[in-house]
Parts: sequence; structure tokens; C-alpha cells
Amino acid sequence: MAVELCGLTFIHDDYSKSNLVACALFGEGAAAAIVCGDEVAADGLEMMDTQSTFYPDSLDVMGWNIVSRGMQVVFDKRIPDIVAEHAAPELDHFLSKHHLSKNDIPYFLYHPGGMKVVGAYEAAYGIDGDRFALSRETLRDFGNMSSVTVLFVISRYLERHGVSGSGYGVVSALGPGFCSESLLLRL
Repeated sequence: MAVELCGLTFIHDDYSKSNLVACALFGEGAAAAIVCGDEVAADGLEMMDTQSTFYPDSLDVMGWNIVSRGMQVVFDKRIPDIVAEHAAPELDHFLSKHHLSKNDIPYFLYHPGGMKVVGAYEAAYGIDGDRFALSRETLRDFGNMSSVTVLFVISRYLERHGVSGSGYGVVSALGPGFCSESLLLRL
């Protein structure tokens, strides 16, 4: 279960641009997923592999500064640039372990982060935007709910397509550190 109450980080007497932008960018959300092992006979998306990537010299890109009055969000404008530089080789390496390429992936179920981040992924991968449509729709309909958002993207996929077991999808999200966490799924 993931619950994000991003509005709780708003510092009422902090009129800085970062405090106001953080409040405007993030919303509240909650979602849950049931994850089980191979011993359970149930239909669902199969997790085939995971990958964690930490980007060098990026500790100051995303996270929180803890101050006496609360938590101040940290978002660097370099996030789309980091995606543009690292996303394609990272994806190619991840998929090559399974003899797959980005052309084998009809759906990129990514945490959207923001429109610039989704655009950076599309440009880095050199693919059309339809394969990120569910991420864009989720961002449009619910905003960025931090970690919960990617579960909303997966839910939207399942509502429309169900589980067939015949194709592949990649789930990915960016996070503090600055890092990327990815899953290869059999859809």
C-alpha cells in the first residue's frame, strides 16, 4: 500500500518559490497492489526482472531538506536532462538481458513525474507518444501523487487491457537519491 499526503509538507510561512511550486505540483493519493510468489495460482502481471540505477553526482537533484519548520522539497531543473542522457542506454541494458528491445515494449507504464519528464523519455527512446499515453492521462487526471502515481498508471492499463500474458511492459519511476527503479512485466 502506498499513501502520499504531499500537502502535509507545505510550510505555511515559507513563501519561497520551491515551497509554492511543490504544493502546486503534488497532490494526495493512495493505492495498493497485491504481490504474490510463483506458488500462488492467480492471474496477474508477472514481474520478470527489476533494475535499480543510481545516477552519479545527483544527490542534490531530488529529495527533501529537513528544517526546523518541516520538509522542503528539492527538485532540480536537470531532471529531464538526466533522463535524456541516461534513459536510453539504461533501458537497452535492462531489456537486452531478456533479448528484448524497446520495439518489443508496447506500453511504458512510467511514473510521469511531469510533462517535461515524459517528453524527455519519448525523445530519448525515439518512440511515439502513444506508448506513454497512460502515463500522460494519469498525470492529466490526477496530477503527480508522488510514488502512488505509478500504481494509478498500472491500474489504468489493467482496466483497459486486463492480463493476457502475451506481451511485455516496463514500469519505471524516478526518486530521491537520484535514482531510477524499473520492472519488466509480462502483461
